[in-house]
Amino acid sequence: MLLSNGNRKSNKVNIKTKAGLDKLLVSLEEPVRKIEAAGLHFAYHNHDFEFAKLPDSDKIIYDILLEKCPNWKFIVDTYWMEFAGVDVIDYLNRIGAEKIG
Repeated sequence: MLLSNGNRKSNKVNIKTKAGLDKLLVSLEEPVRKIEAAGLHFAYHNHDFEFAKLPDSDKIIYDILLEKCPNWKFIVDTYWMEFAGVDVIDYLNRIGAEKIG
């Protein structure tokens, strides 16, 4: 499955909507289980758009990922966090060192 930040029309999953993000999370359940069964960790790399509120929700994409994906590691790109205008130190503390991959 390919991801899209919603900038182009395609058959990719647009995670800039709650429905698209939910679809992504459901589609990743089985691959993540297989990765974990092999003794590895699934890791997610952020960009700036994950720090925007979803138009059909009052939540920020990254906050949903942190909430719904407790076993994931996060490859934190502080440049994109700063670019998005979020408090980088606050997010690093919220993520926690054990989840930064």
